[in-house]
This record gives sequence, C-alpha cells and structure tokens, in this order.
Amino acid sequence: MAFRRDARHVHARPRRRRGIGFIPTLILGGSVGVLALAITLPLWLSSALRLIPDRYIAAYAPEPLQEIAFERNPQAQLPTAAPVGDEAARLLEELAPPTPSATGTAPPDSTTAESPAAHPADAPSATPPIIPTGENNSPAEETTPPDDDIYNGPPSYYLSGFTHVYQGWNNCGPATITMTMSYWGVQSTQDDAASFLKPNPEDRNVRPEEIAAYVESLGYQVIVRVDGDLNLLKRLLVAGFPVVIEKGFDPEPERLGWMGHYLLLTGFSDEEETFLTMDSYLGPNQITTYEETDTFWRQFNRLYIVPYRADQGELLASIIGEDMDEVTNYTNAILTAQAELSENPDDPFGWFNLGSSLVALGRYQEAATAFDRAREIGLPWRMLWYQFGPYEAYYNVGRYDDVIALADATVANNVYSEEAYYYEGLARAARGEIGDARYLFTLALRNNRNYQAAREALESLSE
Repeated sequence: MAFRRDARHVHARPRRRRGIGFIPTLILGGSVGVLALAITLPLWLSSALRLIPDRYIAAYAPEPLQEIAFERNPQAQLPTAAPVGDEAARLLEELAPPTPSATGTAPPDSTTAESPAAHPADAPSATPPIIPTGENNSPAEETTPPDDDIYNGPPSYYLSGFTHVYQGWNNCGPATITMTMSYWGVQSTQDDAASFLKPNPEDRNVRPEEIAAYVESLGYQVIVRVDGDLNLLKRLLVAGFPVVIEKGFDPEPERLGWMGHYLLLTGFSDEEETFLTMDSYLGPNQITTYEETDTFWRQFNRLYIVPYRADQGELLASIIGEDMDEVTNYTNAILTAQAELSENPDDPFGWFNLGSSLVALGRYQEAATAFDRAREIGLPWRMLWYQFGPYEAYYNVGRYDDVIALADATVANNVYSEEAYYYEGLARAARGEIGDARYLFTLALRNNRNYQAAREALESLSE
C-alpha cells in the first residue's frame, strides 16, 4: 500500500525538466561571483586602504593600489557653480578704483637699515652652485627700489649657505622652511618644523600663516604678502633675503595632477632668464625659467614669504615699498587680477586670485561672484586643499550650502583637511546644526591640534 501510495504520488507530480547540472551551475555562480568581486573590489580596497596612513601606502603599496587609495584623476575639478558670466563681467568693470596709502609701513620692531649684502655668516657665493658661467655681482648700494616694471640691479646673483632637505610625505612646507632658516644659521630638522606646523603627519597642507608663526617661534620676523613680481624677487635676493613662494606644481600631469608646493628661491640669472631654487621634492640647485616660475606662482596670487632679522626691517620695507601695508597690497593685487582678466576673461586662476584679494578686504559679495566664475570655468580638484577664500566668501554672504558642498568634495579625497571641517562646522552652526558643528570642529582639531580658529569655534558652542 505504501508502495502504491508512493507510486501514485510520484506519477501525480509533473515531470521536471532536466536542469543544467551541478557543475555548470557552480561554474556560472562562480563566474558571477568573480564578476561581482571585480566590480566591488576597488570599493572594498578603497575603504580598507583608508585605514592605513597615506605615507605608508605611498612608500610601500604598488602603483595599482596607490591609484585606488588616492583616487587620482588629473582631469577632475571642483564642483562647478551656476553660470555667472554676465555678473562677473559687470564686477570686473565696476570694481572701485584703488586707494593705496601714500607710504607703506615698516614691519614691527624694525630699527636700522643694513647693507644689502647682509648675511648671517658671509656674503653670497661668488659663483652659483650649478651655473658655472658668470661671476656674482656686487649688491646694489641703493636701498630705494626702482619702478616695479624696471630692474636696475645686478644681472645675476646667488646666495649660499643653505642645507638642502628632501621632503618627507606631504612635507614640503616643513622641509622648505627648514632649508630657508638654515641660511640664517638655524640648526633644525624638518621633523622639528613638522611637529609645530602639522602635528598630524597625514596633514597635506601647511598654511602660510602657520609658517610665519613657526619662523617667529625661532626668534625671527617674517613678512607674508601677495602680488609679488619677478623684479621684486630679484631685488630681495640681491639684498640678501632668500624668498619662499607658494605655487602650483604639476610634475606628472598625466598621473598625479595639479597640487600646491612651496619653493625656496636662492638666485637668478637675467642672461638665462632663470631662478636657482632649492626644491624639497626635485632636489637642490634646480633651475626654473622666469616664465615657468610666474605661471605657477600666479596660481597662488603670487604669495611670497620672507624671514628676516629684526634689525633688517627698514631695509626690507624699502624693497617691498607700499605693499608693506596689507590694504594697499591686496588693493594692488586686485588691479593685477583685473589686468590679467582683461587679457583672458576665461582664466579660472585670475578669477580665483581676484576673489582671494576681495576676501582679504572684506568684500565678500564681490568675492563670491569672482569665485563663482572661477568654478564655472573649472578649478583643479585639489584647489581647496591649499586656499580657502571661497569658504570665507560664501559663509559671510550666507551661502552655507556652497560651503558644505565644497567642504564635502574636499574631504571626499582628503580626509585630513582640517580647514574643510572647520568651515563646514561654521556653516552647520550658522544653520543651527550645533551637534554636527561641534563634531566637525572636533575633527578639525583631531587633524591639527594647533588649529586655533577651530578651537575657538568649538569653545564658542559651549558658552
């Protein structure tokens, strides 16, 4: 009975079609799994690699893993803004004329002028380190600079007494200022500078004001200005002042993409139209042409940093002239940007420089328009790793969504950007999102415990 019942049961069931079999199913399933793994592996690897400090990935990981970890895309840009072409054109025409002060002001504690050949130990070397032709010229005795468009000094000049330092990971700021201060007889290492400038070794940027604070901690004074020019650089070198400039840097455009860099200038040759430099990345005694120098320098509004001794203040002021006054300096920088944009209105760096100078003068609405135009044209994706004018402008005109969008885009490929966390924290606080703001300020301090602005912002939320 049981058999018949089983038989009836079997014959009552519809006949099943023969499947593809266990082995083919296994093969098919395995193929799908491999394909899924291949698709998702970069995402898994990217997440896992974020747990490893970047300097170790750069030092030890093979290139394919570095590409995943750093998400390099040389053609990537910052998020763009809504078109403001007409508004930007009106801004360029309507900017108020400059009202520079009659005379610049000397830096604090400056007392007496000094011979332009001043050096902590001796005069500049008679021959350049790697340019064998021509001897060094005697420094000009005149301390009052000529017209900015004219240089009447020696046709070549080279300073000596530097100790070259190759930079560690993301360490061009500490390495460059260490080389600069070696000229002044300061015995220190880039690690000494880094512990002050970037306590988190993964920090990918050191701001100019941080470098200035470090120089002052060593007992020296320092001037940070924008809107320099090639003739000013030459006059400073002839007077015995090595100059650090902040500039764009694109050593491997097909692989790494644009980034920021500090560079120490130590000499020049008008005959060759070149500067001699100490480069923390490329090596000692590097030569760069005047044209290349200015092209990349202008991407940072031609910012320059000059350390000096207290007794050299008057000499330095006589060389820099009216730009010792910061209001005059940024006003002149606006004029420079205007002139360059009149030649090329589609230059994103020109609009960015204009916005930066307007921010420095507190003209935030105009600055926001300038930054909108720069973003509309297109800016490198690393731009806000180094310069923060758009945050300032948009925050001060109440465009908090723009601040947050730019900060998020920056943090997406640089989780160590304390500035991005700070400015997004300001925007969140302004929108009443106090918990989020407090967390962001904490992240900023976690990445740089010396970030005083973030500390003050965090403390203000507790009051």
